[in-house]
Amino acid sequence: MTAPSGAASRGDDKFIVRMPPGLRDRIKDVAAANLRSMNSELLYHLTRIYGSAAGPQAGTDNPTADH
Repeated sequence: MTAPSGAASRGDDKFIVRMPPGLRDRIKDVAAANLRSMNSELLYHLTRIYGSAAGPQAGTDNPTADH
């Protein structure tokens, strides 16, 4: 069985992130509330800011301008 389109797969790039205390638990809680894995929750928010890797970047040239 193949992963759904847009889903992360074992062949995707991996990136280790250091998080301040408590942030991992916050992400875990929000992901559970949204019925997503932590990975899917992070990817959801990153693609909202930077756009999909498969398509053009969303938003402006400066994705942090309104944050």
